[in-house]
Amino acid sequence: MNGNCRDKPLLDARSAQSAIGLGGLGGLIAGAAASAITGSLILGGAWNGGILVTGAIWGYCLARFFGRLQAHQEEICASGLVVNPGRTNFFRVWFAPFLWDPDFVWDLIPIGAHIRFVFDNATHPRCNDENRGLLHCEIDSAIKTTGCIGAMIGAAIGAAISIAVLVPLLAASAFCGPFIFLCVILAFLIAAAVAYLGAYIGALIGHLVGYLIDTISGAGDEFEAIQANTCIAVTGRWVIDLDHGWNEIHPVEFLTDPALNDRNEPIRNDCPDLCPPPVVD
Repeated sequence: MNGNCRDKPLLDARSAQSAIGLGGLGGLIAGAAASAITGSLILGGAWNGGILVTGAIWGYCLARFFGRLQAHQEEICASGLVVNPGRTNFFRVWFAPFLWDPDFVWDLIPIGAHIRFVFDNATHPRCNDENRGLLHCEIDSAIKTTGCIGAMIGAAIGAAISIAVLVPLLAASAFCGPFIFLCVILAFLIAAAVAYLGAYIGALIGHLVGYLIDTISGAGDEFEAIQANTCIAVTGRWVIDLDHGWNEIHPVEFLTDPALNDRNEPIRNDCPDLCPPPVVD
């Protein structure tokens, strides 16, 4: 990869974006499959929709927590032009609140030698419509983690309730006559809905906990200094995010104030190199 966005793979990074992400989707499927097998072996309950939903949510969240970010280098500094600052709105994923990932994010168009941080070891380099490489940057929010933890707890409680609900429902299915198969499916769906409702409520409670953690810790305070089309330097952990194959600085540990010109106005085009010179032993 030579740093030219025109050489990126046919699968563009933007087409790979989703609320779930590729890494999380794998966890979702693996968790659902594992729960179905475990449920049938231990509880005789592969038919229990609550167990299936719980396994899927646990699989998704565990995939998000572990192994999604693989480090290239523990700390780098990159200078460049800020574009696309913002956060994911909850209403984009209202139907599945455990998907909400409201980290403080922006893209950086790196200068000079810093452009290699976009391309080296990336599977889908992130590029804009002008074929310029973008280095994704994120300041972590606690909300995504506590929301997932809340969903996992809520789903488990919901699954336990669904088991209690299923017993009388399946017994009642015997009176459905020739439609017994439909009654069993209905029982399965009710159990799944109970577990999902538990996950939904748990995720919302988790969001509130995460919001309090962010407020107390001051997470995102530095993000207020981020302005589109200004020049900054960013220091943090250089990783590849397996959700989409981009290289990122995640989490961002430090960023400089936007560079100013002699008139005390933000520099918006020709960015200076704001990173400190490398230390030579």
